[in-house]
Amino acid sequence: GMRKSLVLFLVMIMSVSGFAMKYEAEDADLYGAKNKTTVEGFSGNGYAEFISYDSSCVAFNINVKKDGDYAIKLHYALPSSSANVAFKIEYDEEGYLCAQRLEPSKKYKSIYANNIAYLKAGEHQIFVTGLRGEWCLDYIEVVEVNDKIRKTVLPEPVLNNKNATKKEKKLFSYIWSIRGKGILSGQQIYNAN
Repeated sequence: GMRKSLVLFLVMIMSVSGFAMKYEAEDADLYGAKNKTTVEGFSGNGYAEFISYDSSCVAFNINVKKDGDYAIKLHYALPSSSANVAFKIEYDEEGYLCAQRLEPSKKYKSIYANNIAYLKAGEHQIFVTGLRGEWCLDYIEVVEVNDKIRKTVLPEPVLNNKNATKKEKKLFSYIWSIRGKGILSGQQIYNAN
């Protein structure tokens, strides 16, 4: 009856929209960041405040139910007028996810980290570290990735040079295709003689 329909509806919504698990910053392990409540609009019992240029870190203990690709969404605010605020996200001590800037916003807003992590079912740690600027982290969401979220987190690449050659376009496409799958490195030998 009605209950069965509601359960089916919720299962359909979760599978289409990507299931999110919310983790409050004030409940995480804070290293240098301070638990605060002065900037209004937060959820839960407070937020973690990052101080400019001090590499404060918030470590979240998370648990995912199944192997898969996950996106990290941050809910944050910038109480100061600083427009040069950046953070990085790492996971499970050896996994680097991203480093990026935050868009200015005095009110709390959400932004996806600009990469996707493959996580096996079980417990993991997510480390959010402030690289520069003062900002407030309210919570993170760990979101199971579907096609819509994948396109949001990893939008189609746009080559700035409209006059690029076919060879340049092919190289750009290749570099984009390996994003998040490893490390691209190179070496240049320069001989001044």
